[in-house]
Amino acid sequence: MYYVDNSSGVETMPDIKPVYSTDPTWFTEGGGSKSPTYPGPDWFNMVNLEMVNILAAASMEPNKGDCTQLAQAIKALIISSAPVYVPDIHEIKIYDSLDINPNEKWPGTTWVQLPDYVSLRTGKADGSDVLTTVGADSVTLTADNAAPHAHTIGGSTGNSDVVGFTTDDYDFGPVTTSDQPAHQHNSGVAGGNPRYGSTAVASDYGMKGSDNANQTVMALTDPQDEHTHTVDMPPHSHTGAVPAHSHPLPAETGSVGSALPISVVPNSILLIAWRRTA
Repeated sequence: MYYVDNSSGVETMPDIKPVYSTDPTWFTEGGGSKSPTYPGPDWFNMVNLEMVNILAAASMEPNKGDCTQLAQAIKALIISSAPVYVPDIHEIKIYDSLDINPNEKWPGTTWVQLPDYVSLRTGKADGSDVLTTVGADSVTLTADNAAPHAHTIGGSTGNSDVVGFTTDDYDFGPVTTSDQPAHQHNSGVAGGNPRYGSTAVASDYGMKGSDNANQTVMALTDPQDEHTHTVDMPPHSHTGAVPAHSHPLPAETGSVGSALPISVVPNSILLIAWRRTA
């Protein structure tokens, strides 16, 4: 909008004439004895000044080329006259960017940023634990955290009855007996042990030193000190049997686990939080 802008205007606004009527009057086209209404300079000057003053209240200068100034000024005045919101002390504001700093957004107030990676949780109704820190992002479970349960272990293997078995043949060759205390041996004729003479011919009277003489018993040999004997052990095997039996199982399982902590952080969106302190 703009002032009157032609050669018919004057540089100083004329004084407004006194009020003609205290009752509202309106424009008319006239008729009969009534002439059409003419506004007169007072009315035009007052309307023009009202609009100029609206621009001035919004700190705007009239611009003849902008026909939206009056709307802009009215909008600016409405916004500026609205109550200014300032968060109360202890309020918390949450943003998704560090570009917003409430210390700058609300000058004269003091804000502190909440620590990294903390969650917000309501405290006791009486406020006795407000601003305390609780919980952790990870935990290490112990046996006390598991539900009551048991493991079935122990017992024994099934019975196994091995009726018999035979070892493999093995040739020990000559072997030496263990030391025996001092002792004597019988001497005889035609000893009953085939190694020392025949038992089938009674007249075989060769001196055949034997502990098993079965025909002629002769005197004992002279005593000898503790000594061993070398005997020949031909290849042979042994037959044995294992009775029915079982084997016990251990009384407990082996230890497992390494007590590594586990995360208990839920799926979250991370934001920036501030708290007003003053």
